[in-house]
Amino acid sequence: MHRRTVALVLLAGLVALSGCAGLTDSSPTTTASNVNASADDVQADTLDAMANVTAYEFDADIDQDLGNIQTTLRLTGVVNKTAERMYQRTDATATRGDQSNSATTETYVVGDTAYVHSQGVWQTQPTPEGAWTSTPTDRQVAFLTDAEVTVLNTTTVDGVETYALSVQPDPESVTSYAENRNSIDGDVSVESVSVTQYVAVDTHRIQKATLDMTLTIDGQTLEQTLTITFSDYGTETDITVPDDAS
Repeated sequence: MHRRTVALVLLAGLVALSGCAGLTDSSPTTTASNVNASADDVQADTLDAMANVTAYEFDADIDQDLGNIQTTLRLTGVVNKTAERMYQRTDATATRGDQSNSATTETYVVGDTAYVHSQGVWQTQPTPEGAWTSTPTDRQVAFLTDAEVTVLNTTTVDGVETYALSVQPDPESVTSYAENRNSIDGDVSVESVSVTQYVAVDTHRIQKATLDMTLTIDGQTLEQTLTITFSDYGTETDITVPDDAS
């Protein structure tokens, strides 16, 4: 995988933008449809709670279909925004017809520098401007801000009782997400998007989010699905760059 692609997958927020091997099964269980909760209140409380998030772990699973090329990304990572440190492992597979290529990349980010290890080689590069306000939780906050929100039900995710929210994002936040996807080059038009966020009833932190989106890129249609889970909020894990990286 091209080193620029890997680094920007990390920092666009998928995620990030982005679960790798060992991704936990966070499928919702124990769903209740009668919810006595105001969507506006849940939205406001969630934005307040997420504004105070400084450290967390994440797992993500991204699938992209460009017709003749299918790409699968499995991501797992740790973010410490206070220390401006981040770690991510990316397992990527690209398939075209009966041909398939896979690569595993580890990336450490410290301040304004990213250390990328792929195919046995370390590379160093600057992080994009605004990287520390565009981590995976920041992207979910951007989707929720100024969105139309509906409380669908309550359900349990990884043992945590959550509100399942249907989120219709502000078009500007969706366009920003699409344009910042490093794996996409060319003129981008968002055709459709569906976002569901699962917010803890007690802490109002986002536990899980799913995204289904259809884009047109230079006349080609791209289907993208994302599932991302968050855990260990507030745990400031020590993220140390290996000696071999420098």
